[in-house]
Amino acid sequence: MAAIITGLTKLDVAEREIVAAVRLLFDGGDCVPVYVLAAAAREITTTLCEKRGIRSMFDGLDDAFPEKTRNEMYKWVHIHAAFFKHARTDPNGVLEGFEEDEAQAVLYIACEDFCRLCGGGPFEIQAFSLWYAAMRGLIEPMPGPFVDQLRSIATKPRAVQLDMAKQLLAWIRAEPTLRRTYSTK
Repeated sequence: MAAIITGLTKLDVAEREIVAAVRLLFDGGDCVPVYVLAAAAREITTTLCEKRGIRSMFDGLDDAFPEKTRNEMYKWVHIHAAFFKHARTDPNGVLEGFEEDEAQAVLYIACEDFCRLCGGGPFEIQAFSLWYAAMRGLIEPMPGPFVDQLRSIATKPRAVQLDMAKQLLAWIRAEPTLRRTYSTK
């Protein structure tokens, strides 16, 4: 008999989706389910930010792209989500031009909004956020054995980037000074 899960909050669900997406990404998994999980979590976290009066990542995008409406921003970030989840309106559709980085960008937004809502996040969010920033050359000084390696991560082959991501996650899990208390309640 399958276990019955009760008492899940929307943030519990978003956390599980984010953690699963990060683990799948770091294990070299398919970018389509990473995107689907990230998009579902992003929808929850951004909506909860708005409902709770917390500045979301979309608020920052509004500042950066004032010519776009909020609805245009949502469509831009979720351009592929409907294709990946539904066949009702376009059962014979073919997706062209999907890039792996799009899944990572949506996952980053979900992670950032989750942290804004919960005051932090699980190890996977911490590792992914550092890795994602490093991949874009935005790494800030930090303690630990990965600083120099992370500065040049974008120039490495994908397999090395993902191996470094897994090493970073293992280090964050083992480093007691990086433990953050957060709450999904």
